[in-house]
Amino acid sequence: MKLYALCTSGISGNMMVGALLDYGVPFAYFQKEIEKLHVAGFDYIYQPRSYEMNGCESMLQTVSVDGKTEEITNGNHITNDEKVHARGDAQEFEKNHHRPMTGQRDVRIEGTFFDVTLHAITHQPVWERTLQHWGRTVTKAIGVVPIVSHGVKRNYGDIVNIIRHSNLSDWVKEKSIAAFTHLGEAEATVHGVSIDKVHFHEVGAIDCIIDIVGTMIGMEYIGASELVISPLHVGTGQVYCDHGWMPVPTPATEQLLQGVPTFTTHVMGELVTPTGAALVKTLATHSVSSIEEMETCLTRCNAIGYGFGSLHLPIPNVLVIGSH
Repeated sequence: MKLYALCTSGISGNMMVGALLDYGVPFAYFQKEIEKLHVAGFDYIYQPRSYEMNGCESMLQTVSVDGKTEEITNGNHITNDEKVHARGDAQEFEKNHHRPMTGQRDVRIEGTFFDVTLHAITHQPVWERTLQHWGRTVTKAIGVVPIVSHGVKRNYGDIVNIIRHSNLSDWVKEKSIAAFTHLGEAEATVHGVSIDKVHFHEVGAIDCIIDIVGTMIGMEYIGASELVISPLHVGTGQVYCDHGWMPVPTPATEQLLQGVPTFTTHVMGELVTPTGAALVKTLATHSVSSIEEMETCLTRCNAIGYGFGSLHLPIPNVLVIGSH
């Protein structure tokens, strides 16, 4: 089965997992499968269904994608309750989908937010601002510097061993290792070293492992083996990582997205993360030529899932997936 993805606000690992959970993967099943990795030191954030985005700006903007002009639209910690919600369909996509328009407005979209928080780590904000985030006022760190490390920094070989020695299915193992191989090769190319020498936080972090393996767990559960993507909104600006401030998209993300249709607008932020790009590199077999074409595909789908990103953006930060 093919899974279709509308990426008007990019793609990240946690957005993909959130969309798959929203599509219908039971969270209890997801947890049980992740336990087969035998990793610890983290908590889930799982917030299913219904977010209000106050003052969202819906853009009507002309952009160029591969030479073609188009118009585009621009937590609580989990407990162990087994909340499984009904899958959406094309009518739900029509209800949630908003055509482009100018100005600020409130947008209500039903979906799922998923993320991972790590134990024994704190962050020092680079700067902060107060904003409305999904209907509540919060102080959000716009850039953060880790001041306590995760402990052990895993390299590529460490992660491959974790996955190979797990009790996950052969397909999940194969695809997860492939995604980490793509990610490791991209970083190796950028830094001019072999993949065995790649040793850095972005590949080694537990949240990256869970996002990649969790995506493969969800894909296997729903019976999807490949991904069809829309052009990717990659964002712009700078992002802080282990190597300091880097441009968006980062060099590793650019390396992974070679040949993939992308576009940028005035929206600032890392909309396509290296993890998201690695998932695209591993799973995407086709891409449609325009956002409009993907919207049409989704209106024909009999199941829909919405996964929210963690960045507060002037546009709805949501990844939409669906299948026929």
